[in-house]
Amino acid sequence: MLIPELPHYKIGAKFSAVIEFADKTQLKLAGRLLRIEGNKAIGALSEPIDFKRINEEQRQLKLKFPAYKPH
Repeated sequence: MLIPELPHYKIGAKFSAVIEFADKTQLKLAGRLLRIEGNKAIGALSEPIDFKRINEEQRQLKLKFPAYKPH
């Protein structure tokens, strides 16, 4: 995730974000920061993203990028 002014945040700080999926559906996320490295962060979500939502996004990505094969 990209967070403005990330160096000013501390491990354990709360964050919130909105992600937009390929079908334009938006989902609000919230959680706490677990690790910060430079301008990148890893966070733990307070509530999980629904598994059906993740599968649908993967299906959309496979349709959009059929030649992509993960390693």
